[in-house]
Amino acid sequence: MDHTMLIEKYLQGSLSAKERSEFDILFGSDEEFAREVAFQENLREVVNAEKDPLRKMVGELESEFQENRPTSGTWKKLLVAASIFAVLGLAIFYNLNRPVSSSDLYENYFENYPNVVNPLERGNTANAKDTAFEAYETGRYQEAYDRFRDLLETEDQTYYQFYMANALLELGRAEEAILLLKEYSASEDKLTDRAGWYLAMAYLQLDDKKQAITELEKIVEQGAYNSSEAEQLLAELR
Repeated sequence: MDHTMLIEKYLQGSLSAKERSEFDILFGSDEEFAREVAFQENLREVVNAEKDPLRKMVGELESEFQENRPTSGTWKKLLVAASIFAVLGLAIFYNLNRPVSSSDLYENYFENYPNVVNPLERGNTANAKDTAFEAYETGRYQEAYDRFRDLLETEDQTYYQFYMANALLELGRAEEAILLLKEYSASEDKLTDRAGWYLAMAYLQLDDKKQAITELEKIVEQGAYNSSEAEQLLAELR
């Protein structure tokens, strides 16, 4: 019997005793035949999987291929194509329908605010302020936070709060960052219009979508810092 037909009857559970004997011999002695059986079994599992949104479509394709296959070689190629289609389609379906997580959005949108108040000359950290910003720029956020806090105690520069909050966000301490950002928002510093965006980022880090949306809506309404990004993010959150 044709090998393809033998496999089809095996999958359908309709082998006769003689055909079953032939199948068993081939399966044990013919490596290519065994691989073909395994391939078609896997394909059937994909097609018949419970709750598979593409099950019906792939099943119809399989039936159409069976009815119109000219040769076993062509049938195998069509099976490969159907299998690839099913796997890719399933991946696309679940990616499109997977709920957007706050953590994913945070990773996509958060970027700490650059040092614009104390540009550094590389290799020159002559004072405490330089050292604090050098730590911030090189990703030593706990050290940067500690140094900004010390500077805030001796200098009347509220932007240290803003950079402290950014360092805290990098450290995953959003609740502390929110307190600093709210306090900083009440000041009249040159960077206070940036605080709203980082408040939204902090709420997103906490998975508080409601508060994040509130802050983003304020940014869009006021045309404030990162308003275009805020509008895009709002669309993804809603």
